Amino acid sequence: MLADMSLKTFSKRLRKKIKKALWRPEHYAGVMVSHPKSGRTWLRVMLDEVGIPFECTHDGVTAARPFDQLTPCRRKMYRQKPVVFVYRDPRDTVVSYFFQRTLRTQRYEGTMSEFIRDPHFGIEKIIRFNLAWAQLGPDLPAFLPVSYETLRVGPAAMMRSIVDFINAVVSDVELDQVCANNTFEKMRTREATGAYNDRYRRMLRPASNDPESFKVRRGKIAGFTDYLTPEDITYCDDILMRYEYAQRLTRLSPDGGIS
Repeated sequence: MLADMSLKTFSKRLRKKIKKALWRPEHYAGVMVSHPKSGRTWLRVMLDEVGIPFECTHDGVTAARPFDQLTPCRRKMYRQKPVVFVYRDPRDTVVSYFFQRTLRTQRYEGTMSEFIRDPHFGIEKIIRFNLAWAQLGPDLPAFLPVSYETLRVGPAAMMRSIVDFINAVVSDVELDQVCANNTFEKMRTREATGAYNDRYRRMLRPASNDPESFKVRRGKIAGFTDYLTPEDITYCDDILMRYEYAQRLTRLSPDGGIS
């Protein structure tokens, strides 16, 4: 088997299998699902600080699976614990994912224009993932959709929604404090100084001195306009319209998850 894959890949797969085998629902308050680079890390850190641990998953999103091979919302654990689904404007998600894949994992060598069109990474895969959860998630026993855009506008209110959703007890004062203590500026400074190393290790560590390599990178709503060409934006918008993304996401949020 090692002849067909690198030792690093083999070790990663082995760790995933061990983690899956050892997973115990009682260790977590719930499961948090999102496509990579949808803004979940910020929410996870704040929930950790108020003592509400979540099992975090990207629900099988891997580079090996193109968009037409996604099969989300099929795992047994989604019916065992409350599920929080975090989603973000796919245009912002795909830009952030590009920097993740080129600067942090170094597993993509093409341009951003190529990336957004790639069936294994691009915006169509993000759209289909989010739409699948918009359709299937509400049929789960306990399901709470969280729009990243709504979280950015009112983090304390969204934290309160999550706390109430899982029937936890956290005061409004504590929620306000944890939100004030975890602005993007403060978290970015902690990442740069290594303050997260002991708890989160590589997950919250910059890959280099390049500001775009930070896990806490920008968090800007509609930040995609700073990176995509007019032609790329038109490409993304056309796909969003073809899938009727905003209209179909209104089942989860009034704005359809589009900033």
